[in-house]
Amino acid sequence: MRMFATILIFVALPGRLFAGAYIQQSSFTLPMASMKAMDSDAVGNLYVLGLPPGATTYAVASYSTQGISPLFSFDTGIATPVAFAVEDSGIVDVLDGSGGLAAIVLKRFQNNGVFLGQTQYSLTSPYYIFNWISSAIDKATRRVYLTYQVTHTLFYPMCLGCGGPPTRTSGIINQFDFSGNQLRSVTMPGDNNTSGTCYTPSLMAADPQGNLYVADGACQHVLRYSPTGALISDTPASNWTYNFSPRGMWTDPSSNLYISEPVCSPAGCPYGIVKVGTDGSFQTSLVTDSAMGCAWDQRIRYLSSSGS
Repeated sequence: MRMFATILIFVALPGRLFAGAYIQQSSFTLPMASMKAMDSDAVGNLYVLGLPPGATTYAVASYSTQGISPLFSFDTGIATPVAFAVEDSGIVDVLDGSGGLAAIVLKRFQNNGVFLGQTQYSLTSPYYIFNWISSAIDKATRRVYLTYQVTHTLFYPMCLGCGGPPTRTSGIINQFDFSGNQLRSVTMPGDNNTSGTCYTPSLMAADPQGNLYVADGACQHVLRYSPTGALISDTPASNWTYNFSPRGMWTDPSSNLYISEPVCSPAGCPYGIVKVGTDGSFQTSLVTDSAMGCAWDQRIRYLSSSGS
């Protein structure tokens, strides 16, 4: 059966009457069985990473925002993409996770599909790595983020009354450049032995200034790091929701954060999109079954749709 993915276009209407609410303007379909990610270049062309019907590897398709006309498409040859970004110039960056923790590969393409080269990243740790959580590409500062959890073995002196839990699980955020060099490794502020602390980097998104947002669904917080790895803020998701179950994140040119998560009301908690300001304040929301999207400018958002 031939399947098509749908993109919905929403526009924020100004003024007090609408309070910045997003109104659906139009939709268009793509010949893809599913969509993985979206991004845009400096002139606003839309790029979509998706799986064509019957294919086993993902393709990239681009569309002009003028009339939503197709520009080009090409096959990446990647079966397990774990992060996607489009640089201002139109160069396409895709992280290939098919090799697992020992061989994560950044592959780069011209927007006409010409392969530019690849860089391999290997995650190593003196501790036991038990779960690779998430990854992200920061096109502003040309950085790659790979995160996982590690279990530390703790040792205590042999004395009466000494001791404690034998292990501690922490979240690690690793930052690399596009050449494969590890720049820094940051430990999240918490562990599994401290209730309410954040150590599960389940989702990440970079803003245009090179800052990194990290969502932790376990501790119900969103953390923001500077390009140098400094923790800028640690915001409880209770600022905008009481059911923080994020499944997609992205930013806009002003570094506002968009989160695909349940949008709750007295009628229930359907999935939707929540816009959060840089200070962690709620901005607006809408109900739509989209796991990912692309904020093209201050007003327009492209969202995937699982419906018809």
